[in-house]
Amino acid sequence: MINELRDGILEVCEMQKAKNNMGQLEDTNLVVLFSSFFQKRRISNNDKELARQESYSIDLSVRIPLIFKTLKATDLVRINNTLYEIKNIYEDYKERRIDIVLGRIK
Repeated sequence: MINELRDGILEVCEMQKAKNNMGQLEDTNLVVLFSSFFQKRRISNNDKELARQESYSIDLSVRIPLIFKTLKATDLVRINNTLYEIKNIYEDYKERRIDIVLGRIK
């Protein structure tokens, strides 16, 4: 999930940079960019397996506002740093969940 989010963010940011003459990102809400990105991917696809993956992507786009509620696409470095933080939180959550399921509550 994190890798898909990161790839999507980088692709969306590159599209935004290409639109801007100065090659810099506009201060656009990332949620809006992602919503558009995932909708285009869903519409452009006919293969059944890809359609299944796309429905997962659309599901991710529903979760994105929770993760990136106030994040602006100002620069790629901050976005990548945020993703690494999210990945660390997610990995920590998975480890704790496994410990709880196995009865090893820390």
